[in-house]
Amino acid sequence: MSVADGAWNLGAKVARRVGALHKPVVRMMRRHERLQEHETFEREMAAADREIARVAGGSAPIVAGPWLGEVGYEVLYWLPFLRWFVDAYRVPPERLTILSRGGSSAMMIGTGLPLSRAPPKLI
Repeated sequence: MSVADGAWNLGAKVARRVGALHKPVVRMMRRHERLQEHETFEREMAAADREIARVAGGSAPIVAGPWLGEVGYEVLYWLPFLRWFVDAYRVPPERLTILSRGGSSAMMIGTGLPLSRAPPKLI
């Protein structure tokens, strides 16, 4: 290997190392962004929990719904959320009125939750 080749190889190695210097900085910046997103999420979740507890702690009637998304998501997310809300906060079912579109009454059988049909203008 000649001196010129050695210098070329050394220069290429230095260039690769300098080119890779930004990677730890970028990684640190992305980690910081993810941490900020996580902290924001935690604050929003705590605020939502406080609001749910405030609603459950009152004595006024609670009107929930209507669910406007797909029926599958209603069964997967909305109904379990309502059951969790009633169980976790010990809300008497008579305080809760669930508005629903037509045809949802079959899904509510066995939940012990009251159901009312929402007026068509709401849906």
